[in-house]
Amino acid sequence: METILIVDPADPRLDDYRDLKEHERRLRLEPARSCVIVEGHVPIGVLLDTGRPVRSLLLLERERARLADRLATLAAPVYLAPPEVIDAVAGFSVHRGALASADRWALPPLAEVLAGARTVVVLEAAVDLTNVGAVARSARALGADALLLCPRCADPLGRRAVRVSAGHILDLPLARLPAELPD
Repeated sequence: METILIVDPADPRLDDYRDLKEHERRLRLEPARSCVIVEGHVPIGVLLDTGRPVRSLLLLERERARLADRLATLAAPVYLAPPEVIDAVAGFSVHRGALASADRWALPPLAEVLAGARTVVVLEAAVDLTNVGAVARSARALGADALLLCPRCADPLGRRAVRVSAGHILDLPLARLPAELPD
């Protein structure tokens, strides 16, 4: 693990984390940059457990200390910054003090997700990221094997969906349905 102190909010190494509160911009930016933003030490722990490629972490010192054992073998850089720098970059008060950026992945084909699945949750027209995250968290808590999303559902890898799901959306098999469900 490489730890780097950053004191300038304009540092380009923090571009994945920039303006997180600008929802419309982030809807375009995250898929274009091919990144997933994870907020909070619990969702970051889930991310690390998935083995998915982590690009970097942006942490307060207290969160680096909390995650120290988990970060010891991490190949990605860990950026440490004071709260005012993290808040300036993100565009809001990041009171959790822990952000991670990971490589975005394509959702697998529906048949692959359904193979061997016994309990499946289907989500139709959930356009709010908070609702998508809450359903994913509940699905995982109830033992669901997969979450299927209709084409109109919000991005399940959006920051707010990941945060509200407590990171569980990162390890829950997801797939998009090919069409809307019939009435």
